[in-house]
Amino acid sequence: MHIDRGMSAWRSAVTLLLAACLSVGFLLVPGCSSSTRNHDAVEQVVPETQPEAQATAVAVDPLDGEAVEDAGLINRRVLAVKIENDPAARPQSGISDAEVVIEELVEGGITRFICLFLAHESPALGPNRSVRPTDIDILYFLQPLLICSGGAPQVMAMVKSSGLMYLEEDATHFWRDRKRTAPHNLYTNTQKLRQYLEERGDGEVPAVVSGLEFVREGDEAAEADGEGGLTRTVIPATTIEVPYESGCAVRYRYDPARGTYLRFVQGKPHTDLNNGAQLAPRNVILQYVQLTSSGVKDVLGAESPNAMVVGRGRCAVFTGGEVIVGTWVKNDRNQATRYYDLLGREIGLNPGQTWIHLVPNELKTTFMP
Repeated sequence: MHIDRGMSAWRSAVTLLLAACLSVGFLLVPGCSSSTRNHDAVEQVVPETQPEAQATAVAVDPLDGEAVEDAGLINRRVLAVKIENDPAARPQSGISDAEVVIEELVEGGITRFICLFLAHESPALGPNRSVRPTDIDILYFLQPLLICSGGAPQVMAMVKSSGLMYLEEDATHFWRDRKRTAPHNLYTNTQKLRQYLEERGDGEVPAVVSGLEFVREGDEAAEADGEGGLTRTVIPATTIEVPYESGCAVRYRYDPARGTYLRFVQGKPHTDLNNGAQLAPRNVILQYVQLTSSGVKDVLGAESPNAMVVGRGRCAVFTGGEVIVGTWVKNDRNQATRYYDLLGREIGLNPGQTWIHLVPNELKTTFMP
């Protein structure tokens, strides 16, 4: 199935999509499970006093919804590591360890990653590459440490004026792998980055709010939408195609045994050099954005597009082998992006790694049941 390009046709396309699913029996009746949760409703059915539950309460990583043994691991600054996706950079290192990966389009049709780390660690991260204008609006609400190889002078001036904390390539916190060809050979790791923050005397940081809503074990399964008593329409979606150009075309195949989406690039498994494992997020979000001119060009004269990530637009959220269509909202750079279904409820994700694709509005993505 195609995901419609135009914002004005989004709702009508969704209506047709739901009708098609209904014709083959994919509509859930009241009482069936839902991937979209209303946590306020869940909290109302929990008794006010639960001493045993309080005694066993655990800290939860806000970036991936997973429990952590040490609350100190989430009461620190997020690391936002720029990693390239040029074919010459593959296989990259450390992507499988990230809680969140954001894939954005840069010049020449290739994509680049922002890998977010909070509670997780990784022995090698890279290859590291330069920052882009869009990164500021994407990351500002997190107030992370932005890690990059540097950037064009005008972009670095934008980063500095934004007040974001950043770290460029140096001899102490980065290294070059001489077995690989420059510029695809710059690496760091989480230990060196945490060391840098200690050297700076980085103290208390605000609690991390990711904007992602995770389904908690034991949540009530059924939620009425107020329209005929249905919870929502379940659309099976086990294959996702995102046809980026320049050797970056992505395909995901859902693995029901693991509850993850196996990632392929150019038709081949996309693996992590650190462990040889195929990348397999629990959730995949397609966030459709408008591209504008940034005025920033690379050494070959190709312009780096600017993705409009502040505002609102369409989204398609894949989790548990299903897709939920809706809208994303980010009112300003100080706020997290949030994802809502067509009834205005936040979309619930499965705990684990989430991959967010910033997809140009005109790119025709597809999914199949």
